[in-house]
This record gives sequence, structure tokens and C-alpha cells, in this order.
Amino acid sequence: MDKLTKNIELQLWDFGQNTRTLQESRQEIASGWEDNASRELNSRFFNPHENDSEKSIRFFHDQVDNVKQMENEFVIIETAVEEANKLSGEIDSSLQYSRADIKQAYHTLDECIYSKNQSLDYCKNTQDKLDKLAKLKQLHNSGKY
Repeated sequence: MDKLTKNIELQLWDFGQNTRTLQESRQEIASGWEDNASRELNSRFFNPHENDSEKSIRFFHDQVDNVKQMENEFVIIETAVEEANKLSGEIDSSLQYSRADIKQAYHTLDECIYSKNQSLDYCKNTQDKLDKLAKLKQLHNSGKY
């Protein structure tokens, strides 16, 4: 956009130069140009042109200033977008690691639950065997065996 504003500024400068040249030429020939036709041309074209050109130049200079401000804001926005993209990538990477950690945690939990159930089965089997041994001992001690 920098080329655009430089181009506009150059065209504004040219427009100002042409306007100034036209007005200087009008002043130079004004004394010898005092008929009805010249007054008609001045009132219909040249005088309004002089007023309009000054307003136009001010307006376009304001627009160039606005474009420059927009260019600066665009650079700020571009920087913010780049930073957001970078952070988004970091968040995505962290999310992938988190998902892998959660998957590993569920796997570990499943192993723990399996081990707990296996331990409970061993404990029940052991208790059943101890109960049988206690009955056998009791039978043996009672002489009924």
C-alpha cells in the first residue's frame, strides 16, 4: 500500500501544480480579458474550479493521511494475526500432547482396575482356601476326618 499512497501523493502534487498554473495563467490574462464571454467562462468554470480544486486537494490529502493510518493499523493487525497463528499452533500442539497423556492415563487406569480385580479374585480364592483349611482342621481335630 505504500506505493499506492506515494502514487496518490504524486498525483495530488501534479493536480496542485496544474491548478496553480491555471490560476496564474488566469491572473496574467485577466486584465486583457474583460468581455462577456470571459466573465461567463470565469463564473461558470474557472472560479468554481478554483474553489473545488482547493477543497479537493484538502480532501485527498486527508484521504492519504487516512490510508497511511490504515496501513499502520494493517501492520499491527498482521502482527497480531501472526502471533495468534503462532499461539494457535502452540495450543494445538499442547492439545495433542494432552490427548496423548489422557489416553495413557485411561490405559493406566484400565490396568489398575484389572490389577485390582485380579487382586480381589486372588484374595477371594485365598480366603476360600483358608476357609476350607479351617474346616479341614476342625474336622481333623474333631476326629471326623
